[in-house]
Amino acid sequence: KKWAAARRAARIRAAKRAAAARKRARAAARRALALRRAWLARRVTQKIFIGDSRANTKCINPNIKGLHCNKDSGNRGIRINHDHRKAGDKFKVYMKKTLVCAQRIDSRHGWGMRLRIKCTKPNIKLTEPYESVKVRIGSSRRRHNERCVKVDYDNIRCKVNAGDKGKRTNHDWRHANDRFHVRFHKRWVCARRLDSKGGWGMNLQIRCKRPKMRNHRLYIGPSGGNRKCSDSGRYRIMCKVDAGNRYKRKNRDHWNAGDRFRITTSGGRVCARRLDSRGGWGMRLEINCKSPRRLIPARRAGRPPRYWHHVYIGESRRRSNTRCVRDKYYGVKCASDAGNRGRRVNRDWWNANDRFHISKSGHHRICAKRLDSRGGWGMRLKLLCTRPRMKWIHPWIGKSHGRTKCVRVSGRRKELYCRSDAGNKYIRINGDHRHANDRFHIYLPNSNKVCARRDDAHHGWGMHLRIKCQSLY
Repeated sequence: KKWAAARRAARIRAAKRAAAARKRARAAARRALALRRAWLARRVTQKIFIGDSRANTKCINPNIKGLHCNKDSGNRGIRINHDHRKAGDKFKVYMKKTLVCAQRIDSRHGWGMRLRIKCTKPNIKLTEPYESVKVRIGSSRRRHNERCVKVDYDNIRCKVNAGDKGKRTNHDWRHANDRFHVRFHKRWVCARRLDSKGGWGMNLQIRCKRPKMRNHRLYIGPSGGNRKCSDSGRYRIMCKVDAGNRYKRKNRDHWNAGDRFRITTSGGRVCARRLDSRGGWGMRLEINCKSPRRLIPARRAGRPPRYWHHVYIGESRRRSNTRCVRDKYYGVKCASDAGNRGRRVNRDWWNANDRFHISKSGHHRICAKRLDSRGGWGMRLKLLCTRPRMKWIHPWIGKSHGRTKCVRVSGRRKELYCRSDAGNKYIRINGDHRHANDRFHIYLPNSNKVCARRDDAHHGWGMHLRIKCQSLY
């Protein structure tokens, strides 16, 4: 009985823990949804130009989704056009889908002012959703260094190095070292070999991206003439040329008839023309097409990751209230109370009540100042800070005949940092002339270029200068 009661109590505790975890997860989901709704609800001002009109009502299509205009935004004191600002014309502004319409309500006639109003639109950047797709380029001829293929969809996107080893998707010659330059334009994808002037024998297949599409049924109906068009209301709709032929059209009546059609599209307009006869047709023609999915909010750039980093400050002198150290990493951040009890990470005197103020001076100097006393401290103070994601790189500058030399640093990065004295003795990392007294000033014009200027002389240098920098990505 005791064991059964213990097991029952354990099951109850586990159920309570699971219920609490589910409750926390639901609360976190509600908070995330509220933040997303608040983010989507942000709006900015958008100026809309309507102009003058001879009629009592005028509509324009700014083609902005989520646009909102107040009813009285065209009245005196609210409209923003400069001409006839004090005129007593009254307008009723309303929306019809993406149209903005202005109707004069104090008169049945039009107006002569160049009406301009202020509206609001969502403050979000919309992008087109894409999906992955394989593109088969195949092998080229022996003497041809480039091959192009046409795909069935618009706005395809491919990476420049999509055909290189480890990135192409064909199974034959997967480990070959052939390198390709891939380019695209509308419906064409081209691959050019870089490591040879000849062609290639592999059945090249790469992975690209195309806009996400969704199926859309379009009703064209019967026609007395040989050609009939229908407005789909979908911009950039795509239909196959033979979508109206037997076994491919979607209408139920006369589905087995031998009528043949040619389907063409232009923007959102779809036209069907009968090929096997000069007359019309009686079936209620319905075909299957594809249209791009609606735009989605662009992904917001997240904060770059940071990693935990220990900064050792150590003990100070007896009469000194402050101690500064130089850290080798760039971009280190420490909390102002990182040296207080419960926050510092040194093992000795960890329970002491010493209070410190942590500050940063320059890019590398971390300083600690004691607040509860004017004297120093005896503990070996160590702080827990953060540093950005980075990797060490070694730009090779080499020798120079002139006083200044700049080199380009390859690769993509967010920021590049080099110490201004990185070329001085015992700091540079080149093997020749390590003990020479040459002094250099290192500076960065941009994140892809490093320059060295000799400070102790007005001429160049003979050593193969190499320095150590940090690349933040």
